[in-house]
Amino acid sequence: MIYGYLRVSTERQDLASQKVGIDHYCEKHAITIDKWVEEKVSGTKAVKERRIKTLLSQIKKGDTLVVSEISRLGRSSLMVLSIVEKLYKRGITMIFIKQGLTLDANDSNLQSMMSKMFVCFSAIYAEMERELMRTRVVEGIERRRKAGLHIGCPKGKPKANSPTKKILEEAKRLYNRGETLAELSKRYNLTVSALSRALRKFGGVITRPKGRRPQTAYAY
Repeated sequence: MIYGYLRVSTERQDLASQKVGIDHYCEKHAITIDKWVEEKVSGTKAVKERRIKTLLSQIKKGDTLVVSEISRLGRSSLMVLSIVEKLYKRGITMIFIKQGLTLDANDSNLQSMMSKMFVCFSAIYAEMERELMRTRVVEGIERRRKAGLHIGCPKGKPKANSPTKKILEEAKRLYNRGETLAELSKRYNLTVSALSRALRKFGGVITRPKGRRPQTAYAY
């Protein structure tokens, strides 16, 4: 039996892109997925708390597991290597599409051993990258805190790099003189909805229906 395993970390993420990638690979190599195992859970969760636990109990010698990339198995190198080792010892063939890697359980030659080493290095590298990124974020926040700088965006104000901040006062003035949102959006190269939202939220302006001009002008 051939299993396809899909995992994303949160409910907001989509499994579709992984499935498309696996389908494309299988079509190219004349492989048919017999059963899909899908889950939306952080890879930091222990194996026993994830659906992959059920997969590991069901998959048998001679079966094949197809995964979009190694990191889908887990977020730590130890977890990934533990899963790979268990599957390999049980005679399961593993295919990691992104890495272009196939661990054939029936192949015990040097090439297979090199593939196992590649899995190890890939898992460790991925974990190191995540830790380095997390460390850089924490250090950056700490530097801003020590410097007495605000952390994050102030509530009720546009972001510092927002294109609407620079033109907000002028846009308010022109809008209240009679220019429509459509005319102003072309002037500032913004969408009508973005400009309208900025004027309402940050400029205190009650915007009018599209294309309608004011009966009177408001002074600011």
